Amino acid sequence: MTANANGPLKTFLRGGQVTLHTLRMFGQVIRFLAGAMISLMLVIAYLGTKANTSPEERHYAMKRYEAQGYRLLRAPLHTELNMLTASGEHRPFPLSVILTNSAVSEHERGFRKTTLR
Repeated sequence: MTANANGPLKTFLRGGQVTLHTLRMFGQVIRFLAGAMISLMLVIAYLGTKANTSPEERHYAMKRYEAQGYRLLRAPLHTELNMLTASGEHRPFPLSVILTNSAVSEHERGFRKTTLR
C-alpha cells in the first residue's frame, strides 16, 4: 500500500509555509513604507527650513550645532571649524569662539525660533 502523498500533515505544513511567507512579505512592505515616509518627512522638513530661514541663520546655526557635537565627542576647545566671516570669506575659528560668540548664538536662536514655531 502506498502512502498518501497529499496527507493532512503535508497540507498543514504547506499552509504554515504560505502563512510565514505572507508575513515576511508584509514585513517587507511595512519596512519600505516606513523608509519612504521617513524620507518624505525629511525632505519636507528640509524644504520648509530652507524656505523659512536665511542662509546666514542656517550657516551659523549649523556651525554652532557642529561645534556642540565636537564638544560632546570631547574635542579640545582649540579645534577649529571653518566659518563665514562678516566679509563673506571662510576662516577657521576655534570651538570656544563659536560656542561663546553672541552673534552666532543670536543666529542660532533665530533659526530655532523660526523652525520650531
